[in-house]
Amino acid sequence: MVTAMYADPRAYITHSHASGMQGAAWGRSMVLNRVGTPIADTGYEDGIATARVDLDKRKLDVYLPDVTEAEAIFYVNNFGDRTAFKPIAEPWRAPVLPAYAKRTCRLVVGTFPREQAWVRGKVPEGMLRLLDEAAALQPDLVVLSEQSTSSVDATTREVMQTVAAKAKAMHSYVAIGGIGDDQQISIMRVWDRAGREIYGQPLYWPKGFPEIKVFDTDFGRVGSHECGDLYLMEFDRVLALLGAEIIIDGSQMWGASGRTNETLLRARAADNGVWIACAHWPSSDPSLRSLVIDPSGQIVAASHFNQAMLTHVDIDLTQRKVYYAGRQEQQRSPGERGIPAYYTGDLPEQRPGWREMVFQARRPELYGILPAENDVTRRYRTAKRPPGP
Repeated sequence: MVTAMYADPRAYITHSHASGMQGAAWGRSMVLNRVGTPIADTGYEDGIATARVDLDKRKLDVYLPDVTEAEAIFYVNNFGDRTAFKPIAEPWRAPVLPAYAKRTCRLVVGTFPREQAWVRGKVPEGMLRLLDEAAALQPDLVVLSEQSTSSVDATTREVMQTVAAKAKAMHSYVAIGGIGDDQQISIMRVWDRAGREIYGQPLYWPKGFPEIKVFDTDFGRVGSHECGDLYLMEFDRVLALLGAEIIIDGSQMWGASGRTNETLLRARAADNGVWIACAHWPSSDPSLRSLVIDPSGQIVAASHFNQAMLTHVDIDLTQRKVYYAGRQEQQRSPGERGIPAYYTGDLPEQRPGWREMVFQARRPELYGILPAENDVTRRYRTAKRPPGP
């Protein structure tokens, strides 16, 4: 990827429409390789960045090098098709949302070490204690990480009933990833305030499935991805096109890629104008934390490292991501009454509704190849490879 951006020595100045201060464009022109690392960079100065690129060099699968030399691209999943991405190739229509009882959400993310994970045949005492502690926060939505269990197991089914009872007792939605069944190895499951299981979205990338779904709470619309699905930028875009305002991520990632994971999560939030709540296992890499990220891609809450704990944020879904549009003349001009020269009288106006603006401007006809069967997907599927990470 090659990026060419304006250079400006005042790149640290941000836009302030109310005070009449114009933000400077962010600098740095870069060449990035296929794993997202800058291999040439102008910095914030003007100038030229050059790089020698080997187009035959591929991002190989380091986990299974003896099985396939095909390039490791999560997007081309090995089994199943990509019809779930169909909304990207269709004209956008604003989703019809129900009349919610309220528009605020106390979002709680629960974090505990992988040693306490909910595995098949085991009662996860630490997880259940964390749910009990969450009740004191009076949550609207509790999110826990991806576990390693399945509803085909009798003990797991009993614990699921316990989780349902706790959701009802605390009068909160509860979301837990990693509870598979006889068809899917991992499913993000959600119980409502009455303890009813209302949603189940499987992990996509190992196997695929035909439709990505969202669900409505009494405060807003929510969608989910799990763990490695974070590498599929199209997955979260479909959730946003369907109206998701919050995306929950149950994850088994544990490092040493915490900073990469954080960057991807922030990008998904900013690209789609959504809140993201990710629950990790807090181990291995000190940069790997459970996070809550706002629609501008900024971290507003994070767990501590290697501790079982709860993190919470109060979200107001009536506060919409803004964009800059039009120009508005100001009463003051640069230089007047001691105003510095980097203030201006001609500024873009901040308006709410960034997502509607962006989605209306999309050209879905360019993306028809995404949900389609084609030579590329057929080529990658010829490699023999078992499902799983």
